[in-house]
Amino acid sequence: MRLYHLFFILFFWGANLVGPQSITPLLHAQCPPQENMKGFIDTAEVENILVLAEKLADCPSYQDSLGYLYHQMGIITYLEGDLLGAIRYTEKASNTRRKAAKGYSLNNLGNFYSKLEDYDRSILHFKKAIQVLQIHAKTKKDSIELAENYTGISKDLDKIGDYETGLNYAKLAIQTAQKTGNERKTILAYDAYGTLCLSTKKYKEAVENALAAKEIIKNLPLDAIRSKTKWAIDNTLGIAYYELQDYSNALNYHTQAREFANNNAQLKSKSLNNMALTHLKMGNERQAVPLFQLIIAEDLPHKSYAYNNLGDIYLKRQQYAKANSFYKNAVLELVGMKTLNPSTIIDSLSRVSDKEGLLIYARSLAKSYTQSFEKEGNKNYLQQAQALYFLLDNTTDFMRTKQYNRNSKLFWRDEVHPIYEEAIAVSIALNQVKDAFYFSEKSKAILLYDRVSENLLQVHLADSLQQQLHAINRKIDYLASKEQLNAEEQVSLLNFQDKKTKLLRNIEQHYPVYYELKYQPLNIELDDALSLVSDNQTLLLEYFYGKNAIYAFQMSKKQGITVQEIGLTDSLKNNLEQFTTFFREDNGASLYKEQNYFQQIAYSIFNALLPKNKLTSFTKIILIPDGYLNNIPFDALLTAPTKNQKYDALPHR
Repeated sequence: MRLYHLFFILFFWGANLVGPQSITPLLHAQCPPQENMKGFIDTAEVENILVLAEKLADCPSYQDSLGYLYHQMGIITYLEGDLLGAIRYTEKASNTRRKAAKGYSLNNLGNFYSKLEDYDRSILHFKKAIQVLQIHAKTKKDSIELAENYTGISKDLDKIGDYETGLNYAKLAIQTAQKTGNERKTILAYDAYGTLCLSTKKYKEAVENALAAKEIIKNLPLDAIRSKTKWAIDNTLGIAYYELQDYSNALNYHTQAREFANNNAQLKSKSLNNMALTHLKMGNERQAVPLFQLIIAEDLPHKSYAYNNLGDIYLKRQQYAKANSFYKNAVLELVGMKTLNPSTIIDSLSRVSDKEGLLIYARSLAKSYTQSFEKEGNKNYLQQAQALYFLLDNTTDFMRTKQYNRNSKLFWRDEVHPIYEEAIAVSIALNQVKDAFYFSEKSKAILLYDRVSENLLQVHLADSLQQQLHAINRKIDYLASKEQLNAEEQVSLLNFQDKKTKLLRNIEQHYPVYYELKYQPLNIELDDALSLVSDNQTLLLEYFYGKNAIYAFQMSKKQGITVQEIGLTDSLKNNLEQFTTFFREDNGASLYKEQNYFQQIAYSIFNALLPKNKLTSFTKIILIPDGYLNNIPFDALLTAPTKNQKYDALPHR
């Protein structure tokens, strides 16, 4: 008997319960009486509800009751753990119900699809619910439901990495919930907004919103807000204070969050990890290690994160064997394997749910192997490190071509570019220049390809679509540039963002050439570069500009490919920066005022970047710069040291 589920639903969803009534007459009537139909549905056993559904389906005027019945069956099925069944019933409800009630069922569909991590569909149903409720909302309950949909969208947008749009929906959620006076929905909206502030590194704003939520909670009964929500708000405060380097407050809130975790293993593990990391920042390594070990001993979720953090501790201590072991366990825990084989992981990447976690853990292990080689001189460590860098390369490919949630160019530049720099260094140490060149090209290609594909989009698109996209972008840019948006402008911004998303999806569907150009895997071939040096008089110089070094790949027909590592010293960085200032439009006069300084820097950069011993052998040099070197006019560099010479007599190449 499943009546227990129904009573839980009535408490949770606020349905009106009527006294026990016999359902037998309803089951035998051709079209049962409509009085108290909702009450009968709420109190009936599930088997009888399904029989009643067949009856109501044949009664044309019973649409509202039938829709409500399907809606309740969706909730019951969800509570029983059958998400797909819940979706089937709730879709029937959304197709049957009318006015605001339809919005309630669409909201449930959004929640169900979000549980399945099908965020495109969840957001679609939340938006449909909003459209319905904006038209038909009449009661306070309808407005509360509207706020819940805004919150649902903001959370899903956070999960797929569309943080700025998510912030706009979260703002609307807060405003809508505040107007209803519903403290619980307001707190949930604050929670969603605070999480998005963390994602966008708006830590002070995250603190303000989380504290506002705690102020509301303080005035409510203890059991009015779920422990999980209280945990989330304290966790947001802990992370925000940690990023603001206020470690005392961070530890305080992470400790409070742990108390709210109760028996939830996921939340307990996250809090223990966060407490341990904060202890490390405070210099309390002895307090941190037992917390990480507790996560492993209790076999809590996110155990891989604890392994990785212990690896960091032992790497810092230069205890490489222990560091390697912990990092290796982090990777194995994440991918669900017992032995580490990067090739096997590559073949099963689609089954690894946490691609970003894999980037972190595999990179940590690769770096640890590299340092182990530096200490012991065993090249086997380098070979293992390089295999991991090929795994990381495949992981970034998977994330990009599958339109993974990390689509920010900052992510690829700040987090992925350094991985390729490390891969180049390892390949050079192994004397595998072709592999080093591959990693160099791949890094640059990832950053450039999206930009190129956008330009190609303009070529392939019809003028009308280009104009639509341009108009939408212009309106989005205008609204986004305003410091403060009123409610109407916020809705307008969201609508334009939605239109852009739909238009781009339409483009990808109807212009497959654009889609293939943007998302196809990047195949980098050395032979393509060598084809540019078809005679013995040509030298191709291609640079990789990293954080710690510049790599100059030198290719010629008679000598093949070699690579020179150039230390990126502070002196070289300053010279590059100073050199570019000489060519700014507002600084041209300095070329004449500081001739000797210019000549000194111009030769110093040439001396650092170009292989002087090879230049005399070639009549033609092809330069492909990278990073900051794109700003350097190489033609203005000097091939010999000079002083007090006129510009027309300076030695250029």
